Amino acid sequence: MESVDEEQVRLLTHVRLTPGIAVSKLARLLRATPATTRRHVEALEARGLLERRNHPDHPNANELHVTAAGVAALSADS
Repeated sequence: MESVDEEQVRLLTHVRLTPGIAVSKLARLLRATPATTRRHVEALEARGLLERRNHPDHPNANELHVTAAGVAALSADS
């Protein structure tokens, strides 16, 4: 598996510690713009390291979750 860079590690770590976090809240935690954070999320999702799930109470909202491959990538990075 291709390695993850420092910014991707930070993002994956935040999501792993806060499963179900929204992109907007994640952007605030990372001190990044929502657009930049969304691009990182899309890249990690395309690699199978992160997934978006529908929020159970808000049909227009998504929750972020680290996949098993994302956990493995974080472990390999340590």
